[in-house]
Amino acid sequence: MDGWQILELAIPRGSAAAIAQMLGYSADQVRRWMREALSDESPTDTGRRNPHDREKDLIRAVHSENPEGARLIVEDLVKFFLSLEAKQGRGLNSQTAEEIEAMLRSAQADLTKALEAMATERKLRCE
Repeated sequence: MDGWQILELAIPRGSAAAIAQMLGYSADQVRRWMREALSDESPTDTGRRNPHDREKDLIRAVHSENPEGARLIVEDLVKFFLSLEAKQGRGLNSQTAEEIEAMLRSAQADLTKALEAMATERKLRCE
């Protein structure tokens, strides 16, 4: 899924202004992040690349030089998300430690597969 699609699903209609205010952007900028680019040749036709795609760019770049460093970034994001869930009374309170551990193991396995696929793709491009 492209970043704009993720943001379109993640940000409820009518919430762009509140999210923009928290981030220090205009509501229009947040709404642009949630729109499909006009063409594949110009992926920024709706404005700047969205933060989700930029984060993926960062992970891809770090992974090319240090795969373990990319894993650290992703693990930190997962930990941050889980801490937000816990603060809102979700996470550990609604799931057992075993369930959370299984979820993290599954996410780590998915991440490992994705990182290996990116490494393979990079090798093919270099050949």
